[in-house]
Amino acid sequence: MITKNAINTVKQARVIAHMTQKQTATAINSSQEVISRIENGRQDLTLIMAERLAVVLNVEVSDIYHSPAPEAESDLFR
Repeated sequence: MITKNAINTVKQARVIAHMTQKQTATAINSSQEVISRIENGRQDLTLIMAERLAVVLNVEVSDIYHSPAPEAESDLFR
């Protein structure tokens, strides 16, 4: 199951990179629909996909999978 932190990290990194879902998908040899499902928590994020996204979005794989402390998480999702 994809965590809220992973969803937020992928989506925020994509926006910071000024990339659309379609551009991101093309860069990792996937589809816009897959990126949308990942960002909406409807598709699990495989390690291979996380690695591809990390390279394209200039983040670390550990940034995608790392869960913030519970008190910090509540601040992220207000």
